[in-house]
This record gives sequence, structure tokens and C-alpha cells, in this order.
Amino acid sequence: MGILSTLTTQDELTLTLTDPVTTIYYRAPEMFTNLLNSNEWHRGVSFVLEGAVLPKTSTGVVKPVSIGIIRPPVLLLHGWTGDPSSWMPFRDNLVSTGRYEADQILCVDYSATNTAPFYENSWVLENNLKTMRRRFEEKGYVVAQFDVIGFSMGGIVSRLYTQGIGYKNDVHKLITLNTPHSGSHGAVHLCRLDNTTK
Repeated sequence: MGILSTLTTQDELTLTLTDPVTTIYYRAPEMFTNLLNSNEWHRGVSFVLEGAVLPKTSTGVVKPVSIGIIRPPVLLLHGWTGDPSSWMPFRDNLVSTGRYEADQILCVDYSATNTAPFYENSWVLENNLKTMRRRFEEKGYVVAQFDVIGFSMGGIVSRLYTQGIGYKNDVHKLITLNTPHSGSHGAVHLCRLDNTTK
């Protein structure tokens, strides 16, 4: 087992090893930005492994290991009767900041079933999280959590996943916009109207 020291301003870590087999867990900081690269979509972290069990170079120096970290990818879920095009201006704006690459943002498409009941769309977020996870694994990144923004029904569908029994703690932040978490007032008025016409 090893112990990670705290991050310095240059994001350098030192790990001292005492056993021949060591597992290293790195948790990215809550705030991705730092003074050196506040507008970048990724940054590097270097750490040095030290210990008697490590093979040394001919000069006796252990080479630093570098890993790249990225901002959590973002999934954007449209609302009832919507489609992914409703999110494209927002997505393009995020990309233009330089803080995200285009493939870090997925405008989820469930337009084929977006007028169906919520439970029929409960699979939407989970399946798209799996797709994004695979996409980044193919690029050499391990993504544990994602940021999710849901508009209207997209917020309900996202909340169903995060509150469901199959939730895998893989949503870093969930933001819902104009989502009727307490039900739709329009539906209440329609029900009242229907009762008065009987």
C-alpha cells in the first residue's frame, strides 16, 4: 500500500511504495481549474513512485509517471417532444470556451420515445452514460462520473436514474432546467377542466 502526498501547485504527487503490488487511486479535485490552465479541457498530473521494490534506471532514478485528467464529460437531455438539436447552441458555446472538446459533450437523443411515459424512458441516461464511458476508455481515459443537464422531461428521466436502484454513483452533478419535479400544473388544470365538462 502506498500513500499519496498532497498536490502541489504544479500537480505533482509522490507515492512511496512498501509492497511489490500497489494499487493507486487518484481522485481529481472538485475544482478542475488552477491558475496555470483555467480554460483548458484537460491537464496533466505527474507523480513519482519511490521505493525499494521499483526497478531503477541505470542512473538509479525512478522516472515520473504522468496521467492526464479531463473535466467530467457532459450529457444534455432534451425535453418532451424535443430532440438533440435544441441543445446544439449551448453545446457549441461550451466548446467555444476551450474548456471542453466536442466529444466531451453528448446531446442525448431519445426523440423516438420522448412522448412515452417516463418509465419507458428510464433507460435513456444509463445507456448513454455507458456509451460515453466506452468512448473515453477507447481514448485511454477512465471516467467515473459525468455532469448531466436535463431540460423538462430530460430532468425527470435523469432524476429517475439517479434515484433508482440501478444508480451507479456515476453522476457528478445533475442540473435540471424547467423540470416539473412536483408535477405539471397544466395537467392539473386539464383534469379540472375535464371534470367540469362531465
